[in-house]
Amino acid sequence: MKKPLILALLALSGALFAASQEVDELDRKTADALNQAEVGHPASVEAMNKSYLAALQKLEAERQKDGDLKQLLMVRDDLKSFNETLEIRKGSSFPRLQFLRDAYLKQFHRLQAQRLEKRLALLEGHRTALVALQKKLTRSDLIPEALEVEKALEVCDPKIEKARGELKTWMEVKPERAIKELSKAGKEEGAETEPKHREKTPAPRHKDPEKTAAETVPAPVPEPAKEPASPFDAPPEPAKPE
Repeated sequence: MKKPLILALLALSGALFAASQEVDELDRKTADALNQAEVGHPASVEAMNKSYLAALQKLEAERQKDGDLKQLLMVRDDLKSFNETLEIRKGSSFPRLQFLRDAYLKQFHRLQAQRLEKRLALLEGHRTALVALQKKLTRSDLIPEALEVEKALEVCDPKIEKARGELKTWMEVKPERAIKELSKAGKEEGAETEPKHREKTPAPRHKDPEKTAAETVPAPVPEPAKEPASPFDAPPEPAKPE
């Protein structure tokens, strides 16, 4: 009588262990994906900061070339302020400068929203995988194992609700208050990261000299892909009267 009971207990414990391992593996994969998303966000902010500085420097050169002292000093003041404190000032009588300020704040807001959306999507995907595992175990009549997955769902659900709340709250924040809201929460933005290397263009293949002239007619060259427009690209200014 004892031997069948022991075997049954061993089988049950083995099944529970296997289910626990599956849950642990799902947890690990989701945690890794969340960490990767968090690491990538500061890099995106840093790239945006560099683009913004480049746009200010371009505007500075244009104002200097035009000999516009007032606007040149405005741009240089913004450059100094951003380099020292990452501060975006308010209200400028120079439309091009104000355009750049507004574009930066909108882009900053958008990047943070993307970060929160990515986090929510990963957590919801994790929950979907747990539910699928629970259904599989239930169909196999592995009820204790399915109940173990239920515990994992009870841990996951509050995280999803928190992520939804954070995203909802952020989407209600106006872009001009985005940086201040993150500063209040004590979150740091703009960590330095290594720049990504560009992919090398593959070398063209040599034509086979044995092919006929008809076969060696070159195919039409496709137009190169256009670079995505920068959020800091302003419409051209109307020409100034002499």
